[in-house]
Amino acid sequence: MDLVSTNQQQQLIAQQSNEWTEEQQILLGQKNILSEDVLRKYNLAGQLAQTGLAYVETLLLESLNEDIDSNTNSGMSVGEISRAGTRFLQSLIQGISSIQKKEEGEERGLAHPVRIEKAGFVDGVAPDHGDSFQGGFLSDNDIVKVVIGVHIDGYTAEVAHTVVVKDYAKYKASHEDKQQEMPVQGRPADAVCAAYLASEALVALLGLTVSVNGTDSQALLGGAGEVTGRHIRKLVETVAKAFKVQVVPGSRVRRIRRFLAGQDNIVVEQDLDRKCVEWDEENQELEQELEVSAAAASAVTEKSEEQKSIESKYQAFIESRDMKDDGVRVLPGEVWLVDIQMAGGPQSPKGRIVRRTFQGYDESGIIPPPTIYSRDVSVKYDLRLANARALLGQVNSNASVFPFTLSQVVLTPSKSSAAENSNAVKIIPAELRAAKLGVKELVNHHMFVPHPISVAVWEPASLTISSSKGAKDDSLPVAREMSTVVLVPASVHPEGHGEVLRLTGGSVTGQPAYVHSKYQIEDADILKLLELVQDNRFGIRVRTVQPASEKEALAVVGAANAPAQDDDAME
Repeated sequence: MDLVSTNQQQQLIAQQSNEWTEEQQILLGQKNILSEDVLRKYNLAGQLAQTGLAYVETLLLESLNEDIDSNTNSGMSVGEISRAGTRFLQSLIQGISSIQKKEEGEERGLAHPVRIEKAGFVDGVAPDHGDSFQGGFLSDNDIVKVVIGVHIDGYTAEVAHTVVVKDYAKYKASHEDKQQEMPVQGRPADAVCAAYLASEALVALLGLTVSVNGTDSQALLGGAGEVTGRHIRKLVETVAKAFKVQVVPGSRVRRIRRFLAGQDNIVVEQDLDRKCVEWDEENQELEQELEVSAAAASAVTEKSEEQKSIESKYQAFIESRDMKDDGVRVLPGEVWLVDIQMAGGPQSPKGRIVRRTFQGYDESGIIPPPTIYSRDVSVKYDLRLANARALLGQVNSNASVFPFTLSQVVLTPSKSSAAENSNAVKIIPAELRAAKLGVKELVNHHMFVPHPISVAVWEPASLTISSSKGAKDDSLPVAREMSTVVLVPASVHPEGHGEVLRLTGGSVTGQPAYVHSKYQIEDADILKLLELVQDNRFGIRVRTVQPASEKEALAVVGAANAPAQDDDAME
């Protein structure tokens, strides 16, 4: 049974380019129409991602102990935590595949290796065995972003969540010490609150398309009748302004398809009805320059032609951006990724947040090399090295078009764990050594695209976009929240109402971090959206996929190395 009616199917396919090939119509059109089978795959991907996130959050809670301090560096490093999380997810996927029957040709795997990014890191932090850069160790009150992705047959559930790491031994009350745990405050708290509330409000905004009270919907959308990119951009920037933070370039709210979950820097999506509201660095720079110039021009009582032209250019830029955003229309039956990053930069002088390649903590000039890669399937080359050919085959089998680390595709979880226990810095498994020898040829010929380790830095308005000042500093507080949602229409829901099926995030795995900001949201429309999500009777209906229990997860992981069973351990 299809979950989207025939008319809705035709409406969705009608959006697509008439120039698509028959294969594109099947893979990008028909394969993305919601059906019971497609929804089952999304559900399973969501549950695996949620379970992985819950596991990593547990590791973060255990990463500090009574003995840890800035001198001993005891506990698990960021690299060790990320690799442990990736191994756990691989075992989950392998175990569930041994328990549940797969369709012929169905792929299952990670849509993204586990990343652990603290403070100002924004991309690429998934250190591998033997890397000199292991992401550092965690300390009390560190702001940490966890990023995870899982796909079932290309149907993807991705999640990111910001956690505040606490050394709870520090706050244990005793007769001698009555010190109590205090929430994180200041710029980190502002960023965390902004990212969390913007993400939650966006889930509600998207939900207006399928679960609405007519009067509330019309009022919240300004009579527009549908959710557009302009509503999305306005909401995010209003929240950022309320908390006096900035949206980090790379943030986006976009529709996703099977095998197209956001990796558009690798998979070409021209003419594929790409729906996306994004905050990119180039446009943010241009907007700020025009805004500053227009403000100066507007302060002049008698304007020259040049000053009038400056004001006109700024107005034209805004109108052009709004027109583009208006072309992004959210429809029932679609799957959307909400991915918002906020950074708490200085309040003055005028400036912006930019992304820069991490240069390392010292002045050695040795930039930590990337450890995450993606396969560019459009590039073909006759490889010379046997190691490169072997690695390409393993990536094609185990990673498809999704980002990966070398150990993820060449090592089994058990071999990876054995390497971890031996001494990851000094002893590298032979398979991984061979992969590291082969990856250079694949990168040189653009078959693999590396994801550099990146940080968010503050750039005063006087500096040009090419500046790398601050790229060695990871202290800028950045928070990130990412959820994947399916917009199930009311006309075909079994209970007769529309519903947002939230694959990732939510109250169990995505609880807000313990912070306190002196700022708050005052915008009535955003507050109303947040209120409607909590209204179970007449508001926006959100059903969240829950993680497996610890018992269920252990059973599935155990099944990874056990004979196939008949009963499902995760449903």
